[in-house]
Amino acid sequence: MAPPVRSVLPVVFLGCGGVGRHLLRHIVSCRPLHANQGVAIQVVGVADSSSLLVADDLHSNGLDDALLTDLCASPQARPYLPCSLEVVSGQCQIFNNPEARTKVIDTASVLGKTTGLVLVDCSATYDTVGVLKDAVDCGCCVVLANKKPLTCTYEDFEKLVSNFRRIRFESTVGAGLPVIASVSRIISSGDPISRIVGSLSGTLGYVMSELEDGKRFSEQYVRMCGYI
Repeated sequence: MAPPVRSVLPVVFLGCGGVGRHLLRHIVSCRPLHANQGVAIQVVGVADSSSLLVADDLHSNGLDDALLTDLCASPQARPYLPCSLEVVSGQCQIFNNPEARTKVIDTASVLGKTTGLVLVDCSATYDTVGVLKDAVDCGCCVVLANKKPLTCTYEDFEKLVSNFRRIRFESTVGAGLPVIASVSRIISSGDPISRIVGSLSGTLGYVMSELEDGKRFSEQYVRMCGYI
């Protein structure tokens, strides 16, 4: 028998592209593991660039796993969240921008200071910075899958990391290796760090390797920008 649920974690996803869909599939497939750990992850909202799908009752069990699995279909089959209306059956609502952004903040304000809420930003855009800052003000936690929100203005960056316990961005550096956590624990233990040596950017490492092979920098720039 699985242990009783000790921790309920409401989550809102910002971004339903390749990374977001993969993480949703992973959450659904790991339900038995979470149950054994006494944890329940409740996905209460999923947003893409144009709309938001949010549970009718934010304090319920969240969006149904069948609906989440449907959202994880190929982008050709499910290009936009509204396409999933056929399987909603009254358990959630769909909001389009700019109303969707307001609804995300409303959700953050309702859950941030009560049950808690995690905003998982799986997008690759600067457009979520405002929402993330508002969520931090509401007492929410933020998890980033992309470094773009951290490369905003320094004022915005300070706001996002003002409560370091409420933000996680391990996957934005070091190809997902636990670099930030390891360094943080070393510093917290009182051990000084005098030097860090390594390939700190896979992208720059790739570009420099290509340059060493005689490729032109302009060619690498165009390729990395996705033009070819």
